[in-house]
Amino acid sequence: MNEAAITGGKLGTSTYYKLRNEDLIKYISPAIDAHIAWVKTFREMVEDMSVKPIQTDDHKCSFGHFYHSVRPSHKDILGPWNDIDAYHAELHETALHAIDAINEGNREKAVKYLNRADELSKTIISIF
Repeated sequence: MNEAAITGGKLGTSTYYKLRNEDLIKYISPAIDAHIAWVKTFREMVEDMSVKPIQTDDHKCSFGHFYHSVRPSHKDILGPWNDIDAYHAELHETALHAIDAINEGNREKAVKYLNRADELSKTIISIF
């Protein structure tokens, strides 16, 4: 599935199959919704101090599939688009650290990672 998404993204940069601005805008909203749902699961996990199924690979979450398969070509979009990658990777890394904290029974540490995830999430959404 990941390879198909990447191939589709490459097709979207070609002259014949270029992704129109309207389409990009249309697809960003569901990707952001998936991202928000992921953060909600993260929050519930920390609040309950119970590990839940959550994707910790930033390339394999719903948002990541979208983000890593689409490469805008417009210069005004490309810079901010590329900036998202580091924030998104760190976001998923915070989930790994929070899981460790939950397994250790360390609520304070888990909340610290949740707060960082909230900051990163807001940054990602503001870039979009």
